Amino acid sequence: MCLSTLDLSTQRPAVADAEFKRAGRHFASGVTVVTTRLGEILHGATVSAFSTLSLEPMQVLVSLGRDGRLAAIMRESGLFAVNILAAHQASVSRAFATPRAADQQRRVP
Repeated sequence: MCLSTLDLSTQRPAVADAEFKRAGRHFASGVTVVTTRLGEILHGATVSAFSTLSLEPMQVLVSLGRDGRLAAIMRESGLFAVNILAAHQASVSRAFATPRAADQQRRVP
């Protein structure tokens, strides 16, 4: 059951088709940090429920709690980024993993 969707199909993807495919092939299972920007504030959360769905149109699946602050901010901003983390980036994952992480506001340089 889909509780909420964010349709960005009217926006041009910020990644080339080949890069999208390559990233999907290399993400068998792992950890991502999903971020969104509202004004000059960056919001994010560690997300392990991520998969690529389609190349045309380019679609990904990111599972977030429907009542969570990040989901609400993503709906308001209309954009998001999925950051696929490497093994040596555990500190990044931990920084966004706490329930307060989505509420913490990070200034975008």
